[in-house]
Amino acid sequence: MHVGASPRRKRVASHARRDGARHTEAMLNERRTEPRETVELAVRLQGGEQGVTRDVSSSGLYLETDRRQNLGDVIELEIDLDTDWGQLAFQARGEVVRLQTGTPRSGVGVRIVDSRLMPLD
Repeated sequence: MHVGASPRRKRVASHARRDGARHTEAMLNERRTEPRETVELAVRLQGGEQGVTRDVSSSGLYLETDRRQNLGDVIELEIDLDTDWGQLAFQARGEVVRLQTGTPRSGVGVRIVDSRLMPLD
């Protein structure tokens, strides 16, 4: 450890649910490099499926959906955003890197591999 460096603390998953759902060991051992913000945003998935985010960062997001996902799946999603410059569509392609089951909706951790912002007309 370098002089003046603070020790690393193990963080608790920001997507931890309060309803007693079980988490995998991978979910509890944080590997995130970007801070996440807790925010609920409506998500459209390919095929017309819907979901809602629970937290978002610049490199990924955690969402809940009724659609069953598998680890390693590549999914496409879109989120409408209201900004000072008008409405934008955040369009992304991501890889499913975490799953949470045992609840009515599936919890899905997504690592974003490609994204863009498009104006909504």
